[in-house]
Amino acid sequence: MRKLFPAPPFAPPLRLSLLVLAILADGEAHGYSIMKSIEDLTRGSWRPTPGSLYPLLVSLENEGLIECRIVGEPGVRKRRVCKLTDYGMRYFLNIVERGLNNLVPIFSKVIKSYYKVVKECPSLNDVERKEKINSLVRTLDRMLSDIHREIKNSNFETLRLKS
Repeated sequence: MRKLFPAPPFAPPLRLSLLVLAILADGEAHGYSIMKSIEDLTRGSWRPTPGSLYPLLVSLENEGLIECRIVGEPGVRKRRVCKLTDYGMRYFLNIVERGLNNLVPIFSKVIKSYYKVVKECPSLNDVERKEKINSLVRTLDRMLSDIHREIKNSNFETLRLKS
């Protein structure tokens, strides 16, 4: 039997600019911390290079989506710290809302296909099948629980429409 190599990291259909805006939605950040956040989010499978990130930050600033300033003490390396502008926040909301409409059917298809392949893969036994499905369900539950907890702990829960 051939040795299976890990698949290349899943590259979500998000542009680096959207991911940068999402990170800046959490607050101010400098380039290195943005790279580190992306590396942490992808569990080490991807980290943008400075050559792709820093020109992007300049471009986002030129577009008015972010605002950057130089900070640092005398004698200490200065950093360029960036934050979302009001225009950047509204742009981010618009892109995410449109993107979710496109991502949900894609994500749903991937999950359904994963389930189908787990059921039909001849080299998996029933124990492995059960563990893969349970692992998938746990991951989806954890993702939804994290989102629910974030909303519940925010001041915005009162804005949700009551059915």
